[in-house]
Amino acid sequence: MSSNASRDAPLERVRRDPEENVRNMDVPQELDPLLPGQETNRGRRQISWGTLFPSDRELLTTSHFRRQRKWMIPLATVVASTILFLIILKAFTRHEPTQARQPGTWLPTSIVARTYTLDFMADLETAIFNGQANVTIEVLESTSNITFHSVGLELSDTFVHHLASNTIVFPSSAASDPDNGMTILHFSKVIRPMNYTLVISYKGHIGDRTMHGFYRSPYRDASTDEVRYVAATHFEPFWARHAFPCFDEPSLKAEFRVAITVRKGLYALSNMPAARIHDLDASADGARFTRFEFQPTPPMSTYLAAWAIGDFKSVENKTESGVDMRVFFRPGQQSDARYPLHVALRSLEFFESQYGIPFPLPKLDLFPMPDFSGDAMENFGLMIFEEDLLMSSETSSAEDKQTIALLVAHEIAHQWFGDIVTMRWWNDLWLNEGFAEFMQYQAVSAIEPSWDLESQFFYMEHVLAFRADSSSFTHPVTMAVDDQRTIPRIFDDITYDKGAAIVGMLKSWMNSKTDDRHMCGGFCQGIRKYLTRCRFGVATTADLWADMSAIVGTVDGDHNVVRSMMDTWVSRPGYPVITVIPENGVLRLSQRRFTLWASPENTEDQTWVVPFEFAILSDVKSVHSVTLRDPTSLFPISELSPESLILANPNRTGFYRTQYGATTYKLLSELLLTNPTSLRPADRAGIVSDVIALVLSNRVIAQDGFPCLLFLKRETDPIVWLTASDALKELEKSLGYHVAANSVRAWFRRLLEDIVVKVGWKAKAGNSNDQHMQDLMRRAILSLAIDMQEQQVTSQAMRYFSALLDNKEDDLPSEELLDLVYIAAVRNTSKNFDIMFDLYTKQSGPKPAGDILSALASTQDSAQIDRLLDLLQKQDLVSPSERMSAIETVATASPLACSHLLPFIFDFYSSSKSGRMAVAVENAIAGCPDMKIIEQWDDFARKRDSQEKPGEADRLLIGLKRGLERATTGYFFRTERGDEVLQWVSERLGENPSERLIERI
Repeated sequence: MSSNASRDAPLERVRRDPEENVRNMDVPQELDPLLPGQETNRGRRQISWGTLFPSDRELLTTSHFRRQRKWMIPLATVVASTILFLIILKAFTRHEPTQARQPGTWLPTSIVARTYTLDFMADLETAIFNGQANVTIEVLESTSNITFHSVGLELSDTFVHHLASNTIVFPSSAASDPDNGMTILHFSKVIRPMNYTLVISYKGHIGDRTMHGFYRSPYRDASTDEVRYVAATHFEPFWARHAFPCFDEPSLKAEFRVAITVRKGLYALSNMPAARIHDLDASADGARFTRFEFQPTPPMSTYLAAWAIGDFKSVENKTESGVDMRVFFRPGQQSDARYPLHVALRSLEFFESQYGIPFPLPKLDLFPMPDFSGDAMENFGLMIFEEDLLMSSETSSAEDKQTIALLVAHEIAHQWFGDIVTMRWWNDLWLNEGFAEFMQYQAVSAIEPSWDLESQFFYMEHVLAFRADSSSFTHPVTMAVDDQRTIPRIFDDITYDKGAAIVGMLKSWMNSKTDDRHMCGGFCQGIRKYLTRCRFGVATTADLWADMSAIVGTVDGDHNVVRSMMDTWVSRPGYPVITVIPENGVLRLSQRRFTLWASPENTEDQTWVVPFEFAILSDVKSVHSVTLRDPTSLFPISELSPESLILANPNRTGFYRTQYGATTYKLLSELLLTNPTSLRPADRAGIVSDVIALVLSNRVIAQDGFPCLLFLKRETDPIVWLTASDALKELEKSLGYHVAANSVRAWFRRLLEDIVVKVGWKAKAGNSNDQHMQDLMRRAILSLAIDMQEQQVTSQAMRYFSALLDNKEDDLPSEELLDLVYIAAVRNTSKNFDIMFDLYTKQSGPKPAGDILSALASTQDSAQIDRLLDLLQKQDLVSPSERMSAIETVATASPLACSHLLPFIFDFYSSSKSGRMAVAVENAIAGCPDMKIIEQWDDFARKRDSQEKPGEADRLLIGLKRGLERATTGYFFRTERGDEVLQWVSERLGENPSERLIERI
């Protein structure tokens, strides 16, 4: 590291003649790595010499290295110890994104990093870090420039060292490319293909709750009531360059050697275990520091490098294969860390067995941060979580416990899909996220078999993916990413949920086509082949298809059958709705892209290769499989007739919706009323989801589809009710201010009137294995009942609220349901909102249990919404994660969100890149019942669209467009189909629909 004097030296002291930028120390000409060349300048902004380059001639001599501080890792040792590693790594890592390069957006291919040696000091009190990066680089082609990523860092003392010839060279000039976060060093002599060390001293600021790069978060120590700081990193997708100079692209895997110096009393973690921990001599001001030196990592991408600093403790255990597993926690939360440790331990063992590849690191840490963006991050060996999504207390709800288990398993699945094998470029992000999202269910199903996650998969993945992929503003699973600013856009429900859904479809199809006597099935064999071949390297979607096809073999003369089928699912936006019509001896199948509103003008002819399965319910054990490629195909099935009852997509493994004819809907409704359990929960949930989506999109009339919902009155499965709750709410919102909306709510209350009594507010004694599912069911039913103002539930909630105010807590429901009590109370009177608001904002004393802020955000009163939004701006009262959750709740809870929340978001968060904020914008406008307000926001969207910069990914604008599309579809539905819905529902309720229509007039 250089002194301040050299960094602040006058320009003329450091601007040497080009010939003085290198000193050749008696090197034979044939070994000289530098050739005369022409200096180039690309017209980028020039960097200040005074902050980038050393000012003392002593840096030209090797004695400089001997005078480095003792805590610096010796450069010669670093380079010498990596020679063998470089030979091995070169075979695995190539810099070849799978799409056409856009000039300037990617790093040049002439140089790749092989080893990063990062040695830095981090002070959480001053929020400053500074250190030195020694980056072993391999020059593949002669060049006079070195380009790397660096954003927000003060760089100094920069030079290139060729160890074999003991030669040092300084840049003659430098420039920055701020649009792409790059720094370009220009050299007066050409650098020939060899290995070098790029040495850069750097300094930066630790961000305050920025939730990206290297940042810190405050927390209150429960034992001392003192505010302390904890710090960690979040580098995905392109924030490593904010913490150290690097070649920040996923294909450029390298070894990392990290050393961190922190104030004594704090602990530092990184990807690998500490090799050495020792205290340093006191500094001039008496401060004491501890230095942590970590073992070198395997090859990994820069976005997976990680460290964390704090005084947290840990609970730990060891897997059967000997991996040390630790879950860290802040003081006082030890018991909350035990369940995530259990899940992590079992998940790692499951994946080692499933993948057939041992976890390659000696330890795996789970570290909580009070503020974190994106739930969690799968850093190799050091996974970082949003604290509330990692810790599981005794009072955690069944929903929260399940979320924690799935999230932990998701991040551990990434240790293989993402860390050991990484997508070559961000266009294949789904290889990381889609597989981790799918595999999390496999692991947790093995750990918690009573949770029926196979059925939950449809609700938690398919339904979300259907919602996102129905929009005309969707995108393919694999899409071109030619500008880094568009990368955040692909971290969405398409990449995660649709990716997981099509992985599940592929698994089902592959296992049906391969020898099921193999212990892990065809899908598992293909995954093992893929992971083994690409281990510690990078991969593309084509690599996956090739390995999967090799397992399946040739089908119908196609040697790459997996690619032929699956490319249609990853390279095309949207998904199909399959129309199923049984005829005499023939099954007629047709496919069209599902759109939010079907009309004769929609002539899109997009098709997919669909692995279509169906059962003839007179012979439930018989599942037939055909492949649908064309818009319409006829398949001979001898036992079929027009009266045959067909169940398409049994177990809901296929990613498509199913539309039947009137006869089949009649037969299905009768079966569901008389023998609903003859169909699995996922099948019943799928029928409910499809029917309401097809009615709302103008494909099926209410008289045909809605009878298939009547069985819900006696339904007792939580997955079915969770699916139905979301779908029924969407139906209600789509009706807006149409008079049918009141009748629909009355019908929903009739469906609920028996089941609310059965589930009640309190758990009943029974089999503990069933308790989790009962708790999920209870919350789903009570939540929907409160939204629909069901009298029994809301009356009991008000009695509980009164007891809370009177401090009579003996007869209350469990803590996990208190937020529902608060929601019912807030919506009951404005006085209750005031009471809850005061309880939340009080500065001293304990607050009541339960999520008060979520209840406040559920208000449907305009003045109260504005008051809440003012509260959300108070940084001392509301954390960033709490603020985001409240915004999401307001967006879905009230039709007034479009006139109150949207202006708030675009006033205060107009430049937000958050995917969650974009979804909040979408939901806020989608539920808007007022067409005049919709038109105003449409005008706003057009103006914002015209101002969008080329290559910019305006996530809020995308969310607004998607929401406007849904809002407009809702307007079409209530205008063209509202009376039809009113007619059918009124008949169910014994009402006269004509009287309702007269009320509207």
